[in-house]
Amino acid sequence: MTTPTVLILALAVRIVTLKQKGIETLQPDKLQAAANVEIVCFDKTGTLTANSSDLHGMIPVVGGQFLSLQSDAIRWPSGLKQAAAVCNSLTLISKSKVVGELGERRAFNAVEARFVERNIVTLPLQTTRGRQNRHTTLHILKRFEFEPSLMRSGVVAVEHHKGKHATDGLLIIRGAAAVIERMIDKDVLPPEYRQLVDEWSGQSYRVLAIAVAQVPNVAKLDLASMSQQQVEDQAGSFELVGLTILSNHLNSDSKPTVKQLQEQGGLRLMMVTGDYYHTALAVARGVGMVPKESRVVVIQTRAEHRGSSAKAAKRKPDLPDVSEVPKRMHRPVARAVSFAVPKAFSDSSEDDMRSLGGFSESQPEPDKSQKDWLQLQDMHPISPAQSQIPDLGTQPSQAWSLQSGVEPLLSPELARLSPSQSFASFSGRRQIKSLPSTAVSAPQYLAVQGADDSLQSAAEMGREGLSFVLDNGDTFEDGDTLRAFNTISQGAMQCCVTGPAFEYLLQQPNQALVQAVMLNSVAFTRMRSHQKGQLMDLLGRKGLHHMLNGQRQHILGLGKSCLYCGDGINDLEALANADVGMAVGSAEASAAATFCDTHYSIAGVCSVLREARALQVISVALIKFMALYQLADTASIDVTFFLDGSNYSNNQSDAFDFIALAIGIAATLRPAASVLYPTRHLPSICGTYNWFALLFSALVIGVMYVAIFPLLEHQSWYTGGNGDDAQNPVITVVWCICLVQIIVPAIMFPFECYPYCKKANKAEMVLVGALLVYMSLCCLLGPGFYDANNIFGFYSLPFSFAYKMEIVCLSFSVGYVMVLVKARQLLAWYEARRIVSFPHSSS
Repeated sequence: MTTPTVLILALAVRIVTLKQKGIETLQPDKLQAAANVEIVCFDKTGTLTANSSDLHGMIPVVGGQFLSLQSDAIRWPSGLKQAAAVCNSLTLISKSKVVGELGERRAFNAVEARFVERNIVTLPLQTTRGRQNRHTTLHILKRFEFEPSLMRSGVVAVEHHKGKHATDGLLIIRGAAAVIERMIDKDVLPPEYRQLVDEWSGQSYRVLAIAVAQVPNVAKLDLASMSQQQVEDQAGSFELVGLTILSNHLNSDSKPTVKQLQEQGGLRLMMVTGDYYHTALAVARGVGMVPKESRVVVIQTRAEHRGSSAKAAKRKPDLPDVSEVPKRMHRPVARAVSFAVPKAFSDSSEDDMRSLGGFSESQPEPDKSQKDWLQLQDMHPISPAQSQIPDLGTQPSQAWSLQSGVEPLLSPELARLSPSQSFASFSGRRQIKSLPSTAVSAPQYLAVQGADDSLQSAAEMGREGLSFVLDNGDTFEDGDTLRAFNTISQGAMQCCVTGPAFEYLLQQPNQALVQAVMLNSVAFTRMRSHQKGQLMDLLGRKGLHHMLNGQRQHILGLGKSCLYCGDGINDLEALANADVGMAVGSAEASAAATFCDTHYSIAGVCSVLREARALQVISVALIKFMALYQLADTASIDVTFFLDGSNYSNNQSDAFDFIALAIGIAATLRPAASVLYPTRHLPSICGTYNWFALLFSALVIGVMYVAIFPLLEHQSWYTGGNGDDAQNPVITVVWCICLVQIIVPAIMFPFECYPYCKKANKAEMVLVGALLVYMSLCCLLGPGFYDANNIFGFYSLPFSFAYKMEIVCLSFSVGYVMVLVKARQLLAWYEARRIVSFPHSSS
């Protein structure tokens, strides 16, 4: 029962520690899963940015044309004033107190509106001459709260004049600019609509469009039973009245947390949001997910691109040459470099897959003058024999090479290495000076479904329905679809995918592009709630099951462990589907989350990861310690029975259990490290070092008995055992040796848990120090030196023998610790060399 007790206690200590930091653990069984997280996905609004957006201003529409940004409501048209007064989530909770979002309250106050009753609002409206003011009263008949699937909210109101309601009502809707755009007739939509939205979104502002329509004979409608879409069907044509520009301030701890996760944790970070890609990428650059000087390939549908304000529709992007990738050292996605391999291979080498990404701030970009991009006719499949890639057995794929020279996918240097060396992961903070030139320049070996999947079919698929655009507006021409695909799949640039493009990709039979996107994406924008959940399935181990042309299709997942961090009800599906879900300051999101941070902050992610990694290493160390304890205890029982036919008394045996349990409890109190550390080599129970420690401990146990018992037999006072547990020299000597073998492994705890735990643990240091002193006194003076009442029944060993046994035990203890410490160092050196060091190219 000792092992389950200390493991449960270790889990409880971590839960209490997180609770002291304001983080509730809602699913304790998933705490250890957080230690294996490789990808962290963040929602934007309320997570990376402030939950409540402030009003920056309004852009009114008058006569089908946009006015300039107006922070003062004087020049707002009547329709925009009415929308600001009633199309919101504000609530009157007392005679004069109104609560709701900050931006909505500022707009409400700007038009000088006030609540007469809970559903009646009055506000002044300016006459057409601009000289006199009149007041209008709006009676709210029904509110439609924001619906993630519709990406808009709405309200139905009627104008109240002289005690009578108007016959027709007003339907005012507010939501995502792209959604409202589709609901307005193109003939009345201002021509610069999309350009204006893109410009403000690109400056990290949140843009919402407001439209108004008349609802005839509103009194005859059963609004109580109607949905927003049903009311919209009854309404007339919508008219755009303005754009709401909301400031999107970053949370103060977003940038430091992202930096810590990337640089210290070695994690890949992604953003998943419902906003436009302009806003998302601006925020991503603001927090450090994307280097400010690098470009991102935006993947969107053709329909999206036709409505966008691309600045140079026929201008080729100025991109780095793929052939220059290994010479210039790109900044990788989330600061981790590696090659993409099929999931069948990743199962046996789960830490050996990372994807390439943008440029490092500390290293120059590749030469942009070269334009010899790979063309579709230059590509052809090479046979498995030529590719020199080990047979992965479970998943058909094809490798590709340049036709000129027909060079294998892997260089001869890499071909001589083992698979775990060829496809290795790197920390972005390390210099890889000996990486062969062909190691990264070769196209990636993607995990795709079906033997007929190829780059050509993926390029054709993209040409039909997708558009590849740089975030600065430069567009890939129709003939350069393969060029865009090559840029993404080889990790030369990161990519951003819109929700409609993500939906389009899932409906294609060729999944090569899906795999490339999953490996090198940094942001997913305009994502609906169910799409966020699908994304978590694709990044994880489950993959995605869905219908394609009436048939079931399964898309393999990347096999990564993902943590999703969100704050709203639209994040519920992603929080549930992710391996670890973390709700930020929201009771709604916590319904499906593993953890809930009561603060509106993402800093808790680092705390969860630190505590989870500490729990994992402590649990493994405790299991190994208990295994060594059981090994020593069992060996001592066998020795006493073989030599003397006796066994420990209950008190003697319980003393071992008490000591082992005390050591285990002290170890569970070891605090987590104050900084994150990459998860490349988290220990496993069946790891090489643990097997070595177990076998070496068994060897040391045997050697100690062989060394001490001949010494005991040569003592003049020794006449053999008495076959009893009391006053038996055999029992006493074996008990002392077993005590040494139990206490000495506890010295290894600081080495076992570092660097995921702090080196110093006062409780553990005091306990182990006291036990070492007790061990020395037992060996030197006999274990019964303190037992005045002879409760344990130990034999009083002569000092002439006791000090010799003390020397032997201390010698073996020092040697045991030194060998295990050196073994850990050698194993760490070997793993670092195996992962980081490639042989120099022969050229």
